[in-house]
Amino acid sequence: PTPAPHPAPRPRTLRPGLRKTLRPLLAALLATSLLAGCDTAEERAAAHYARAKDLRAAGQTEQAIVEFRNGFQLDGNNKAARLDYANLMVERGETAEAIGQFLRLAEQDWGNVAVHKRIATLALGAQDFTTAKTHADRAYDLDPKDPEIRGLKASTDYQDGAHAPAVAMARGVVAETPANLTARMVLIADRMDA
Repeated sequence: PTPAPHPAPRPRTLRPGLRKTLRPLLAALLATSLLAGCDTAEERAAAHYARAKDLRAAGQTEQAIVEFRNGFQLDGNNKAARLDYANLMVERGETAEAIGQFLRLAEQDWGNVAVHKRIATLALGAQDFTTAKTHADRAYDLDPKDPEIRGLKASTDYQDGAHAPAVAMARGVVAETPANLTARMVLIADRMDA
């Protein structure tokens, strides 16, 4: 006698409630495994910066701004990207945004004389004398021989009420670099006050 054949196994199916629970879990696991293969945040930020530079060079400024900002969300410490973005804001006439970006750069690198000089120049033009004074003084501490910085310091000192030393500094700057408009403005203001 031959043994009775076993019935074919029935395919196992998940209960509908369990199926609903597993789907989101599987989707999350898949997303996690895909993200694990992606670049680091710094690498993705660098890619946004590279696209921003290319778009800016191609004259697509609005798209470049979006790429800069996307990069900053991933890596806010990319100094080169922030400097390029700040300069772009200056070119667009968005002085307040530019000053904000340069201030972030100054926080990241307090010893960067060029950044302090740029902040002082922009803030002076925007008549933000408090910010201008802070950064003109810092730039002067870093490089007291630079005539542009001395002109900025003379201007902010004059605004701050230190007229005699500011005028003396402005005269020295004009003697050294006659085209320095900031120092000349101090001398003009002093004559008008007189």
